[in-house]
Amino acid sequence: MYYNSTAQFDDVREFYDSALLVKGWKEVSLQPTSRWLQNTGGKELTFTKGDLKIVVNYSGQRDQSSAYAVTFLWSVSPVSVSH
Repeated sequence: MYYNSTAQFDDVREFYDSALLVKGWKEVSLQPTSRWLQNTGGKELTFTKGDLKIVVNYSGQRDQSSAYAVTFLWSVSPVSVSH
């Protein structure tokens, strides 16, 4: 899911912290990101809960608004097929 917002990254992080931490999610990493080898101030915030993962990606400040992406991931056990 992608969206643009005028909200600062710290405000977006606080929103996800308040929404997820009380539901048993853990914030496991905050990493800087770059675009085309340039530091744009981008960040990647990762939460986990069991085999589930939510990653909030902030592209960095651009003009008046910033682009965000939210990715939902889960682990799937391999399925064995017998003939």
